[in-house]
Amino acid sequence: MNSLTAKRIDMLKEVKEFGITHAASFPATSLGKQLFDSVAQIVTELDSKGASQVSGRNSAQNIAAVKARIREDLRELLLAINRTARIMSVETAEFEGKFRLPRNLNDQKLLNAARAFVQDATPLKDSFIRHEMPADFLDQLSNLINSFDQAASQKTAAVSTHVAARLTIDENVGRGLQLVRQLDAIIRNKFNGDPVVLSAWIRASHVARRTRKDEEDETSADTNVPVLPK
Repeated sequence: MNSLTAKRIDMLKEVKEFGITHAASFPATSLGKQLFDSVAQIVTELDSKGASQVSGRNSAQNIAAVKARIREDLRELLLAINRTARIMSVETAEFEGKFRLPRNLNDQKLLNAARAFVQDATPLKDSFIRHEMPADFLDQLSNLINSFDQAASQKTAAVSTHVAARLTIDENVGRGLQLVRQLDAIIRNKFNGDPVVLSAWIRASHVARRTRKDEEDETSADTNVPVLPK
């Protein structure tokens, strides 16, 4: 959430409190009462979605860290298999051209290579073990593939939660600003001649404007959103 959105949410909360303070001035059937109720509902939704956004971002960042560790373990095991296969290929034609790691490994290429290694190494398992690869190296490889795939799916879900919450927040803030514009005319008409109440309303309903700092914060926030796995 960027600073401009946070300021506008704070404004909506102040408008909600203004409505509570002056509730006696607005009968249940009045338009003002309906608008203040709508603002209060939006504030409740914003609090909920704000929590979801933070939770989604934190989960995505935590999962990304776990995924990075699994990725490194997976890459190291593939390198060990590749290194061993290159040595064995000198004497055994079966290893020629197999167990090669593509350049510029992204996540999908890494998974594809790992699955190919499992398939190709299974009938040659004993040869690898004779060269001191762990007896369960294929089980290790399969487990790392599954863990990496699972982490990628969990990260996608967490990022989706974060992004969906942010979009809903933006939408609700936009709706809230429109309600405040409607309320502004009603409040100014109803409390015309009451400078104290009007002054309180102006303070509560002051709409934050976009500044260069807000734009920088927004760009920074977008940059820090966890990237969906490839």
